[in-house]
Amino acid sequence: MLLQDLRKLYLREISTLERELDLYPDEASIWSEPPGLPNSAGTLFLHLTGSLQHFFGAVLGKTGYVRAL
Repeated sequence: MLLQDLRKLYLREISTLERELDLYPDEASIWSEPPGLPNSAGTLFLHLTGSLQHFFGAVLGKTGYVRAL
């Protein structure tokens, strides 16, 4: 039951992130840094995907995945 709940949660959140990206008018705007903010949306998404790959690969899957620095 817990695994199914977690899967549903992660899929819901990934879907939400996809909708957020779709709100940008073009790819260039994803990578532009908004005034007053330290990172672009693209940079934040890269960090998030790296964290997910590390968690699912290295922590849960024990695949030996290592995040690049």
